Amino acid sequence: MRLISAAAAIFVLSVTIAFSDGYLGQGRRTNEGQQIFRFDTFGDEQLWTAVLRMHEAIAAVSPATALGVGLKVDVEALPPNVIDALKRFS
Repeated sequence: MRLISAAAAIFVLSVTIAFSDGYLGQGRRTNEGQQIFRFDTFGDEQLWTAVLRMHEAIAAVSPATALGVGLKVDVEALPPNVIDALKRFS
């Protein structure tokens, strides 16, 4: 009987730790994912700049057109004055 009680206690403790780690760690993982999405180049910056010269193409397009053709903007990463200007514009 003691063996079953000890096994049950270990099981409950293991499940509790597994679930609490998942819930507590999820916020950290989400933050890490946002940082990677916003700032990591994945090593392909030469493709976008030297080969495709995307910075030149984007500079020649109005913001409304860029958004209209699907350019994504991470609004939370923008400075507050830019967000305020966008709110006044729309």
